[in-house]
Amino acid sequence: MAQVLEEEVYVSGRLYSLGLQEVFLTPEWSVRDVTKWARPYLDLLRRHAQVEEGGGWLEGRYLDLTPFNLVFDDGRLAMIDLEWKADEPLPLPYVFFRGLYHTFSRVAFVLTPAAGTPLNILGLCMAVAGELGFDVSGMLERFMELEGRYFGAVFSGGSPGDGDLVVTGPGASTVTAVPASTRPDARMRLYPLLHLHLQVFVETETRGFCEEASTWRSIGLTPEPKVHSILLPHFTADTVRLRIDPSDHNGLIRLHAIDLRTADGMELFHWTPYSRCDAEMSGMMILNAGPRLPDPVMLLTSCDPMLILSLPAGTGERAMGPVRLELEVSALPPELFDPVGEILRDLARFVS
Repeated sequence: MAQVLEEEVYVSGRLYSLGLQEVFLTPEWSVRDVTKWARPYLDLLRRHAQVEEGGGWLEGRYLDLTPFNLVFDDGRLAMIDLEWKADEPLPLPYVFFRGLYHTFSRVAFVLTPAAGTPLNILGLCMAVAGELGFDVSGMLERFMELEGRYFGAVFSGGSPGDGDLVVTGPGASTVTAVPASTRPDARMRLYPLLHLHLQVFVETETRGFCEEASTWRSIGLTPEPKVHSILLPHFTADTVRLRIDPSDHNGLIRLHAIDLRTADGMELFHWTPYSRCDAEMSGMMILNAGPRLPDPVMLLTSCDPMLILSLPAGTGERAMGPVRLELEVSALPPELFDPVGEILRDLARFVS
């Protein structure tokens, strides 16, 4: 991947992305409205792609073909400023998702949308892609994988982060309010997260938690539970505690299990939300399973949540060779949005 700066012929016209601003500044805008705006962009990508079942491929020179690099010229979309180029073919779904994500991320604010409209940027990208016929299973994971591959060495962090569109009016009915007492300065809004940019720390008998002994990993969540394996290169025989910062963004996830294993699969430690072993939480809460929830739901109530797990004596000494952390997590499926919202509203009334 390289940045190629070339002289271009001046193209007059109106930026295509301005049409999205008009959508977002329309009261009660919806996924359908955003999809209508995005359809010409997808049509353009398909005209330049080798279309196949599942999406097709684009030449690497179209890596930077995003809506904000398009202008309407005599009623047709024209490309400008395609600076970034890959040296390999690109999956069309990735280029499309990338274009939506970076365009939505540039939006300063929106008006209150119609009920049921996701305000989470990644969630809105997924909704629009689904409306346009894409198979969205694994789409987010693929986007983060390729974005990190192409831009990881260029931009700090490399992997895309999570975020929400900022509403200028009253909050949409799709968001879930956390009790005001959990955050004194404001009434926080929580959204189901589709992405985790997590960090794992290890603490030894002689060294506390520190950045130098931590590991970063970006994870795309799916409604179905999935196990993600993270190698811990800083884990040593005298490790006594683990600290997992699951996200740099507040929101809702389902954390089903945490396992610590050796390279050959031997279990060193196991934790679930039902466990009674020693665990500390900061900026996190667990909604226990019950009649309305088949599984516990984890509330990340700050942008720096952390879960600290004390390991049984001798855990590190049992580790022979590399150690990996396995996280079984999933996104909150749509059928649980309303039950979780009801539980949180009940909680809010109880503490108010």
